Amino acid sequence: MGNAEYLITFAAMMRSPHLKVILATVFWAMSGPFIKYIKLPVTTLSFFRGAVPVLLILLLFSIQKNAKLRSGNIRLMIGASVLNALRMIFYYSAYALTTIGNAIIVLYTWPILVALFSAVSLKEKVSIRQGILFSVAFSGIVFLTLNKEISFQDQSFLGMLAALISAALYASTVVIFKKEASNYGWRETIFFQNLVAAIIFLPFLLVNEPAPTITQLNLTVLYFAVLGVGAFGLFFSALQSIAASQASFLAYIELVFAMAFGVLFFGETLTWNILVGGCLVVGASLAIRKA
Repeated sequence: MGNAEYLITFAAMMRSPHLKVILATVFWAMSGPFIKYIKLPVTTLSFFRGAVPVLLILLLFSIQKNAKLRSGNIRLMIGASVLNALRMIFYYSAYALTTIGNAIIVLYTWPILVALFSAVSLKEKVSIRQGILFSVAFSGIVFLTLNKEISFQDQSFLGMLAALISAALYASTVVIFKKEASNYGWRETIFFQNLVAAIIFLPFLLVNEPAPTITQLNLTVLYFAVLGVGAFGLFFSALQSIAASQASFLAYIELVFAMAFGVLFFGETLTWNILVGGCLVVGASLAIRKA
């Protein structure tokens, strides 16, 4: 197979909404290690998480001159942006207050909430097969947590509570953006997703001490460019083709990547329950595309 054929095959694969979600989860799974490593205040991280994607999308709009910011329910999109700004505070607080394992496990109540919110708001039906596959994925989560000590005291409890609130807020925004997916492309969705955060967290950047070093600044801008535009661009693009509940179930594969990064970068042990749980999550996530 020549180079041209490889490129054609790769381009065809990238049109798959399911593959887009899987690739997005790889970048999402890097969030915990990045937050632990970069050690910046929660509000500073929230500013860069919002501002970097907004500036990049504005640059795209200026080049392509095809922005459609008023093609749908702009008030609903702004409301989702407010919810996302609040979510960032709880999301980064969760990783700052508890372990990566604890945070990611509680954060992954969001697909359950998306399914519930979608059934009510979007009238999406959850088939029996999807329900079974979701149960398999949830069983995988149980296996992943068997040998993990989860403390409900002090900082750890507050961190997991923050993760749960973040999950509920994120599930709400996924349903809203799915509802408006026919009116807005992935670029407009990313713009609205991050707009409010870029505005309200700017003052914190100016007063937080200590200020980011050059290394911290470069790494933060690079990571949030890839995460905010690349990963969420893939996810919102996929939402235009598949149900919000199906995309959220497929995103369970992030748990496996997060556990793998814990092994690679933090020396966590790869135990039997992680292997079994990972196989269940991956298997259910891949099977959900046919549900």
